[in-house]
Amino acid sequence: MVEPNNFVEGFRQEAEELLLEIEAAVLDIEENPEEDEAVNRLFRAMHTIKGSGAMFGFYDIAKFTHHVETALDKVREGLIPITRELIDLTLSSRDQIKIMLEASTGGEPADPKKNQEIIDALKILMGEDSEQSFSGNSSPGASSPGRSKKKKLQLSVKPVNSTMTSWVSSNCLVNNAFRSVTSVAVRGASCL
Repeated sequence: MVEPNNFVEGFRQEAEELLLEIEAAVLDIEENPEEDEAVNRLFRAMHTIKGSGAMFGFYDIAKFTHHVETALDKVREGLIPITRELIDLTLSSRDQIKIMLEASTGGEPADPKKNQEIIDALKILMGEDSEQSFSGNSSPGASSPGRSKKKKLQLSVKPVNSTMTSWVSSNCLVNNAFRSVTSVAVRGASCL
């Protein structure tokens, strides 16, 4: 059980509000599966529960929610469709998170087998640990044709000569020119 304090209690209250937001977002998705904003709201709610949970010592919630967040991110990237099964798993996940929150104040603990069943089913939907394709459970929005796929950019920089390498390394010119790149390595020297 997590020791109570103002921050922990604040997390619990925020998590309860986010669980309501998850339910509302799922209802919106069921009504209009092509609506990206509802998917984004759902992802942000799970992301916040995961991050804040880890920050305030709710590691079981953070670890469990990470799997749901990953699946929702793949939906946002257009890599997996919204299916009835995904919606059901998201709602089951919401229920499990609620149980874990209640357990932190003395309620009944969440069933670890149920948590693992949800995680395993999410992994199958994401194509992890299984070679199954989607089950044909296509409503709502299984094809998600309107979703755009994000692409990752990998940048490799090769300096013209050793003088330029020294200058770039010492002045971090590359970092200033490419702020959106998380790191640039120039012959082993990293400019951040």
